Amino acid sequence: MSRIRLAIAGVGNCASSLIEGIAYYRQHPDDARGLLFPLLGGYAVGDIEVVAAFDVSREKVGRPLCEAILQPPNNFARIAGEVTVDNRTIVQRGPTLDGNPPHLAALVPESSVPAADVAALLRERECHVLVNLLPTGSLEATGYYANAALEAGCAFVNCIPTILAQRPEMFTKAFTEKLMMYALNRELEYFDMPQVRAVVRGAAKDNFKFSSIVLGIVNTDAFRKQGVAPAPAQAGAKSGAAN
Repeated sequence: MSRIRLAIAGVGNCASSLIEGIAYYRQHPDDARGLLFPLLGGYAVGDIEVVAAFDVSREKVGRPLCEAILQPPNNFARIAGEVTVDNRTIVQRGPTLDGNPPHLAALVPESSVPAADVAALLRERECHVLVNLLPTGSLEATGYYANAALEAGCAFVNCIPTILAQRPEMFTKAFTEKLMMYALNRELEYFDMPQVRAVVRGAAKDNFKFSSIVLGIVNTDAFRKQGVAPAPAQAGAKSGAAN
């Protein structure tokens, strides 16, 4: 891939500094000041392209990133020198959950726009990585975005001190859904969800072992009662009654 397609959850000061930094190094490719690894895995900072962003702020949702990063209460330290952020990606409304606690809500009035389907948008934009830069303490919201990334098949980088990897049931659920879709050769429906939850509960009793997940799926009604595909018609077979 020629570019790393990045999505960002939370367009606060950290995200705004990141976005301006990407613009700076793209516009000044010979300036490596501040970079421990100017080239990593064959990619430079300028190869990162922010193609999706999510926030809840009334001042940011619906604006292009080049404008959203400058909206209050953002007050990040700007890069000295000549740099222009020209990213026109529109900030989408993300779900609030616990991502706008009372001490922040006084400064961040929320957008009235309905929350976007994050997983669908990640797929549509062909995102490679989703970076979580929500306010510290956003446990439910972080879990939501992590699940959305898993569902969309993109990487998830948690950049806030929120316990996430210690919640195996969340990842097991997403993994079970993917594996069950493969086993059934179809998308899951609402009536499959109780069976997915049952598989996760069963796996929890066995420390979330992979074998427990597989056996749980094999023993679901959805898997055991799959219809047998009809045999293909034989070439030259006659239709109707024999003459």
